[in-house]
Parts: sequence; C-alpha cells; structure tokens
Amino acid sequence: MAVKPRLNLDAYKAANEFIEKQLRRIYLVWVIGIAVGVMEIKLDNGVTYQGLSVSIPSAEKLQGIIYCICLLIYVATLGMALVMAVQFVAVEKYHLRSSVYRALDGKKTLLGLTKQQHELLRAKALTWLILARAVIASAFLIPLLHIVFLQQPTLLGGVDLIFHTQSVTPDGKIILLSPAVIALTTCFAVVWSAILNVWLQKGEPHFWSRAMSVCIISITTLTLVDSYARGISLGEAFGRIATAQIFVYILWVTPRVLASPFMLWFAAKIRWYRFKGYLARRRAEAIKKPDNT
Repeated sequence: MAVKPRLNLDAYKAANEFIEKQLRRIYLVWVIGIAVGVMEIKLDNGVTYQGLSVSIPSAEKLQGIIYCICLLIYVATLGMALVMAVQFVAVEKYHLRSSVYRALDGKKTLLGLTKQQHELLRAKALTWLILARAVIASAFLIPLLHIVFLQQPTLLGGVDLIFHTQSVTPDGKIILLSPAVIALTTCFAVVWSAILNVWLQKGEPHFWSRAMSVCIISITTLTLVDSYARGISLGEAFGRIATAQIFVYILWVTPRVLASPFMLWFAAKIRWYRFKGYLARRRAEAIKKPDNT
C-alpha cells in the first residue's frame, strides 16, 4: 500500500495560514512590549480617540497592558485552534502521514520492508513528528514564558490598571493573595492538570483515580516550584495552590457528576435490551429444537 504525502490539503493550508498569522501577531505585540520597556515610552499627554482620552504616565503600566494584549491573542489562538480541530480533524492525520513519508526517504511504499526496517521507520517517523511539534511549541511558548515568568510584575501591573486591582506594591513586590495572582495561579493549575491528565491517561484509565492522582501531583509540584521561585515558605505556597487546584478539580468533575445519572440510566437500558435479546434468542432456539418426546 502506497503512503500518500498529502491528506486533506485544504484543511492543512487553512490551519497553517491561521497559525502563521497568529504567530506573527504574538511576536509583533511581544516585541512592541519589550521596546516600550527598554525605551521607557509613556503616554503622558494621553491618546484621544473619538472623544475618549487615555493617559498612562508609567512605562511599566503601558508595557503590562501590551503584555495583556499578547496573552489575549494566545487565548484567541487556543480557542480558534479548538474550533479548527473539530472542523479539520484530518490535520492531525496529515502530520502523522507526513512524518512517515519523510522517514521513507523518497520511497512511496512500505512493501518489502523487514521487521527491523519497519521498527527503524517507526522510530524515524516519531522523531520527525516530535521534532516538528517541538519547533512549533517552542515558537509559541517563548513569548508566553517570557511574559508570565520573567515579566510577571509588569504583567500584573497592566492587569491592575485594567481591572483596578492591586497586585504589586510600590516597591515592586507581588501581593500573593491578590485576585490577579490567584487567577494566574489557577491558570497554572489548569494547564499543568491538563498535561498530567494526558500523561497519566494510559496508566490510569479510570477517571476518578486519575483525577485524584492529577490533583495530588499538581499540588505537590506546583507548591515546590512556587516556593522556590518566589522565595516563600511551603505553607504560604501550599494554601494558595491547593485552593486553586480544588477549584480546578470541581470544574473538572462537575460535568461527570451531572452526567452520571444519565450515563447509569443509559447503561441500564442497554443491559435491559441485551437481556431481552438474550431471552428472544433462547425462545427461538427452543422453537427450532426438535421435539423428541
């Protein structure tokens, strides 16, 4: 059987064009934010548009707002990626088939390959696939990691300016119990829980045991990392992260809890129809069985 290099090319092109446009926007906004911080650009005189005047006298506040815009582009990209994943399911198959095609080194068929050659081909295809995904992930994560981890006080300053909260003290220290910091911690818990869920899915096929394992590992690892990165005690980090993780756990399991009665009813109905089918087969066999008496 020949290995085709293309599968649903229109979907692949649409996904590529969208990713490239969003990546250019992310890097453009990110570079503008860095330039604002380096040159200390301020809006002392304000900007007026259709009667609305905005004045930002601090360069850090302006840089924080730009970083918030960059994160919003990330959110929009992830949302559209989910929509495209539903519309163009074949994009994933295209990457898998393209990896196999590259690993064949110009050949177009798997016929005539030995078992060792098949294993080597599989290893090469996985290497291509992992390398491609690593490059794409790195391109997307560089601005995000820089903003969230290295420029967190500036980002929080922009959030404070937008939502009128206080997350950073005048001397530059982060207020750990501020709404913005708790929201950011919850986002960390969501992302890390999703990664752990994918990682543990094969080893823990049962939903409830996997959910508990994800929560325990997430709380432990995030507490250690947060305590080390912020230079605070484990107790201070544990309380905030455990609260965020419990909130994530409730959001995660609530749909399953609400759907459980319907799932049980559906499973019971299927068993009932199977039982009725079994009785019908027994009656049919009894009718067909010759009467020896």
